[in-house]
Amino acid sequence: EGRAAAMRAAIPSSQRNTDLHEDMVEAVNARQVPEGLIAPEFRIESRLTPATDHEYHGAAGLREWQSDLFEGFAGDAVFSVEKILAATDGFVVARFSVVGRALRSTEPVDLRWVGVMWFRDGKATRAIGYRSRDDAFKAVGLAE
Repeated sequence: EGRAAAMRAAIPSSQRNTDLHEDMVEAVNARQVPEGLIAPEFRIESRLTPATDHEYHGAAGLREWQSDLFEGFAGDAVFSVEKILAATDGFVVARFSVVGRALRSTEPVDLRWVGVMWFRDGKATRAIGYRSRDDAFKAVGLAE
């Protein structure tokens, strides 16, 4: 344990956060809630449209968010990161997508957004989905 902790500490925190972010995405894509990766006060929000502007809390909230996200898709929808746009010791900004088929019509569905996930002490504390890169960058102080 001591050696593993020392090895993790030697990795820059921005890389640790990127790795944690990737683990979170893999868990969501597998329809799992990675309780060990989220802080007790974790919350997730969607600011994509007024209709989706909702806040979810903790592991139960993450489970509910996943259910809401995938409810209109057939079972084969894939949640993924298209690109990491910024990573620091406090957050990761990424472009996300969910691609699949609509549940009822089987028509292709392709949702895209930019999200920010904040981290503290090796755990995700907050995640927010934004309509645009500019909105996400403004949220973390990287607006151009």
